[in-house]
Amino acid sequence: MKHVVLGGGNLGLDLMKRGMQNDDDEFKLFTASQGFKYPTSLDPILDEFPDHVWVAIGAGSVEGAVKDFTPYADLHIRLVMELAQKLPPHVWLHTFSTNYVLESAMLSLYAFSKHTMEKLLTIMDRPKTRAYRVQSLYGWERLSKCFPVKVLMQNQSKKGKIPFPTNPVTPTPTAWLAEQLIQPSDWGNDNSGFHIRTVVPGGSVPTHEWAQLILGDGYKVVADGLDPYRPCLENCNCAGYEEVNTDHWRDLWDKHWVKQKSIRRRLELQMG
Repeated sequence: MKHVVLGGGNLGLDLMKRGMQNDDDEFKLFTASQGFKYPTSLDPILDEFPDHVWVAIGAGSVEGAVKDFTPYADLHIRLVMELAQKLPPHVWLHTFSTNYVLESAMLSLYAFSKHTMEKLLTIMDRPKTRAYRVQSLYGWERLSKCFPVKVLMQNQSKKGKIPFPTNPVTPTPTAWLAEQLIQPSDWGNDNSGFHIRTVVPGGSVPTHEWAQLILGDGYKVVADGLDPYRPCLENCNCAGYEEVNTDHWRDLWDKHWVKQKSIRRRLELQMG
């Protein structure tokens, strides 16, 4: 099978790394640095005649959507819908959503863009189309885009108390996520319409406690209350949706954060 992966962030690159372990599958990456800057023609993607398209392009953050919503509308909504309409029906379309869509108030524009994507795909009910609800992703391919690394970069020189919100999160390594999703046996001959799947490890942790784990014992992280623009419920609150949570987030963290020392050293070199 042939796979096209859109997006050169941690998720896209880990999907590529995991997929290339399948000897019978071919994977091709489309990124902005290689010239794929949506909105643009989808012909280069269609010309690959893929069996699967993975939309792993992230537009940015909650704060970024407030400053300029255009890329969120383009990448979360317009790109996904154009692919859903132009790809042949036998081609799988894999998209990524978030637990942010489940908040009743849905206060952020970021959440609204993902919610709109899900609702439009539900209405269209295209065969072989999936949205994977994920949260709190981290990975080592793009350090500047990784929450733990951002915490280190922004706080490693600070003294005294460092405030972080108390919203619960489920830290999810993108390498683990890719391992869960690149499973050829799951695809089979399923011709059903649009489905939402929750793909998160088990358990959760308040954001301020995760930040304390990242920074270590030499820092004092304090709880600063709930951030109203981010989810306040644990584990995506995804009752009624098929879930993948075979591993606990802390076990995965202990496994993947062994690179902490080398990451700190790389940051020191980058910062001079």
